[in-house]
Amino acid sequence: MNMSLLITILLLGFRPFMVQEKVAIPYKPGEATIAVVLGPNLSTDKWKELKVKEALKAQEATGILFAQRGFKVVSKDQVDTAVKKLGLDMALEEQWTKANLYKVGKELNVEMVAFVVIKETRQKEVSNILLGNYYEGEAEVEAWLVDAKAETPILIDEAARGIAKRGARGASTRRFAAVTFAVSKAFEDLLKPFPKVKSTGKDK
Repeated sequence: MNMSLLITILLLGFRPFMVQEKVAIPYKPGEATIAVVLGPNLSTDKWKELKVKEALKAQEATGILFAQRGFKVVSKDQVDTAVKKLGLDMALEEQWTKANLYKVGKELNVEMVAFVVIKETRQKEVSNILLGNYYEGEAEVEAWLVDAKAETPILIDEAARGIAKRGARGASTRRFAAVTFAVSKAFEDLLKPFPKVKSTGKDK
């Protein structure tokens, strides 16, 4: 191995997924099912209840993105049951592995498994002469998508940032919106070949 590359790896540290990967989704909508594993919220915010709600929002938003394009989505309860049965704790970074996502996919007999980690969320109050005071929310996420049938990665460690500007007055509401925008951004390129085919009633 090239010595400079080895030094770089040692300085950066090893990550479970190591490198960023991205390929096309090999399935057609209506012919594939996806499970979305609940990921942790690593935000430095100390409001635990809000962090839990943000993580659930990321899971929900991911499912909606794929459902809108005709993919079948496993219910949250089924996914949570499978993760528990397998003895996984996805809050632990060392368990963010492709092998674990493949296990979830095989347990649920689905083609794809997605996983989203919230890296940070924050909000700030903005003053505007015309609009008055309002909040802006910001979220940073990393997303994964694997082909559980073929045991191959589709999207690995994809970082994305979402900003929710003017809108609802509540700071938490803007943060939820920012999480949704960040999730959408993370999967944007992968889902471009698949136009929306239906409305879930939640894509706002």
